[in-house]
Amino acid sequence: MDHNFAALGVPQEILAYTLGALNRGDSLSQKIRFDKDRRDRLEAELNNILEHNQTSIPHLLAAASLRCEQMIISCELGGASEILEADRCCSEIFKSRPLTSMGPCISTHGYTRYQNYPGASMGLSVMLRVFSSSWLNRSVLSDVAQADGYKVILTANYESPSLAATMRAHSINPGRKTFLGIQAVRNFRSSPLGHPTHQVEHSGMNVYPVRSDACGDVDLTTAPTKSVHDLMDDYPYSWNCVERIFREATINSSCKCYPADTLSSEELQNLNLSVCRPETYMWCMRQEVASDTYADLVYERAAPIEGGKRSTARMCPENSYHRAPATHLATPEDQILAFPTLASPFPKFHQLPHVSAAFALHPIPSSSTCKKECKPLCTESSYEALVTYDHLNPAYAESVIKHVGCNLTQTGDVAMFGVHYNMLSERVISYSAYAIIDLISSTGGILSLIFGGSFMTVIQFITFNVWLYRRLVL
Repeated sequence: MDHNFAALGVPQEILAYTLGALNRGDSLSQKIRFDKDRRDRLEAELNNILEHNQTSIPHLLAAASLRCEQMIISCELGGASEILEADRCCSEIFKSRPLTSMGPCISTHGYTRYQNYPGASMGLSVMLRVFSSSWLNRSVLSDVAQADGYKVILTANYESPSLAATMRAHSINPGRKTFLGIQAVRNFRSSPLGHPTHQVEHSGMNVYPVRSDACGDVDLTTAPTKSVHDLMDDYPYSWNCVERIFREATINSSCKCYPADTLSSEELQNLNLSVCRPETYMWCMRQEVASDTYADLVYERAAPIEGGKRSTARMCPENSYHRAPATHLATPEDQILAFPTLASPFPKFHQLPHVSAAFALHPIPSSSTCKKECKPLCTESSYEALVTYDHLNPAYAESVIKHVGCNLTQTGDVAMFGVHYNMLSERVISYSAYAIIDLISSTGGILSLIFGGSFMTVIQFITFNVWLYRRLVL
């Protein structure tokens, strides 16, 4: 990794500062936020590097990051006796190179692997080099950046790298095996849904109320053929729509720039595009310029203004967006690896999930009743992971390293992880709209309790008074 920095003339401190242009600016530590002199120096040096190399922040991060061949030692597919060397791993399995909120990644998007028996021996195992001596400057980065070591995130194959990585990252420890035993979870939503708000996917909390009277579906079979950055533009709905609104708010507010980790493949090639720099992000967020616009836009989508008052009716905003995440593995400098998504339409044959990390946002397509709106997916896939650890046998690590011809001084410079299905059956969660017959039934039940309780209360009151009269008078 160090020679990547040297070749570009980029110190580690500058690279760490550049990561402040990702993850909504939350990657920078409080220490540097209050050190204006240091920030001014780093900003000037970063601007000089970008101008001298005639490049952009996304391209700078990609060029300064580890290559796939530098990270991976070998791959092994369950059920096959062959151990793949780094070159084949990167060309056949880790095909994509997305830019995410955790930095540049390698991803398995576009690679398909099916598992027809449960257990670790039938999954995908990857051996990695450890670069602990090259971890980024922690005086610059906050804990949000998660810059130490590798991280693995599992997502569905229609999801693009997104901020979900920071919420679902599994750490890979040096000198140990990390096993991710997963089970597929399918959420089925009938259309129309009966709730004015829906939970933001994968976040575990209701962030903003986005009105959605119906769910939507997309053709997920074409997802592997799309660029990992363009999944955000081709696969709409769910929480990604809300995230896309943040991108719109950042661009349309006084920030006037594009978040680096929300760019499509076409936008990444445009060096003239105004990409948010760390100082711009910090100013925008400190002034809450983008945040206020974000909240206003989301609220308008939840309740439009009609006649000067907020309406409870569904709104079709003029500009709606959608985006989705993917699975990835992050490196010491926030690089992430991704392999294919663990989900297939067949209950006994499951495709290994994508490994990658980060957030992405996307435009929403038209519907028959409302031209543009945020909707949840009618059929949504996710994965529950059981993470276990085991000691990495030095003899096994040495045999693999010798087999692939790597030059490592000690097995402590190695980490290993595996992804497999614990169970081939899917856990199904069904959400249905609240039908009229259910409403009538529930209402009748409640009224019977009220009237029945009231009637019994009257009888008890009369009985008590009769008893009291007899006790005191008679």
